Amino acid sequence: MRQPTIPTVTLPATSLEVSVLGLGTGGWGWSCPAADCEEVMDVYCDQGGNLIDSADVYPLDSNLSHRGLAEEIIGNWISKKRNRSKIILATKVGGVMGEGDSCKGLGREHILQAVDDSLRRLRTDYIDIYQTHWDDGTNPEDTLGAMADLVKAGKVRYIGCCSYSARRLLQCLEISSRYRIPPFRTLQLKVNLIDRGRLTKTLGSICATHNISILAYSPLAGGFLTGKYLDQNWRSTSKTDVIESRYLNDENSMLVKGMAAICESLGINLIEFCTHWVLGQNSVKVVLFGANSAAQLKAITASVGFLPISQAQVVRIFEDFLKERPESLGVASTQDGSPS
Repeated sequence: MRQPTIPTVTLPATSLEVSVLGLGTGGWGWSCPAADCEEVMDVYCDQGGNLIDSADVYPLDSNLSHRGLAEEIIGNWISKKRNRSKIILATKVGGVMGEGDSCKGLGREHILQAVDDSLRRLRTDYIDIYQTHWDDGTNPEDTLGAMADLVKAGKVRYIGCCSYSARRLLQCLEISSRYRIPPFRTLQLKVNLIDRGRLTKTLGSICATHNISILAYSPLAGGFLTGKYLDQNWRSTSKTDVIESRYLNDENSMLVKGMAAICESLGINLIEFCTHWVLGQNSVKVVLFGANSAAQLKAITASVGFLPISQAQVVRIFEDFLKERPESLGVASTQDGSPS
């Protein structure tokens, strides 16, 4: 029998033992057809993975009729495999699911309806981690109260949030403490060599103190950190156009080229370096990767294998690299307005 290649970790203050590589599904049902998605999930589980992360709005394209397709694909696969007990399901609420104010947001009414819709699409009676997709300004007492009722009803095991600021996260933790209701146990955050400023020391410290596990998404900056955008030969799509406009500049290109050269001298590849650097950050327990093919997934899962250097050395090597180039490679903005 093939031995699992993806290590696992128990998330603090939970009973969830999850793989350190989580499977993201943002383009499923749009850029990735159902058959390919099922093959990816097969390979992922065969490699020892168990955390599948989705959202009610996935795939995030402009067609509202596509919303929920990713959850449906996951639910159909779980139903066929009959492996629900082996999978940690995480999904999100808050995005636009239709016309009108009642079809979006983090208010109580929408959350209570949205969770039932997600449960139906996922073909399950509980969600392991139910997350607010972003902070939309809704009174957090309303949001947390609704989420607490879902936990009490057994529809949700744990709750989490995405891209919250340190100030907002502390406010939510204070509310949970005051009303003695379940607190956030996970925080999804964009963390990579370029967007490294989003995980501030304050935010990392809050998460460590309050047993909040960071699930880091976009570890390769949408694929930019693989170096494929530097040769100008990629096929232009709506996604690549976004990545190009967001990341392709002289500073980031210098970073990729410089780190690629260092990795070559160490006998490792840049994907491996990026993955271990993210996992070496304060409170990061899981790295979320998107994959649209089995081949792509296998390359990603290999990145958590043995390295000839330690995770601490990976972090120190990048720190030294930045110190040598302080003028051209500043810390990226701490603001994150893009959805995960």
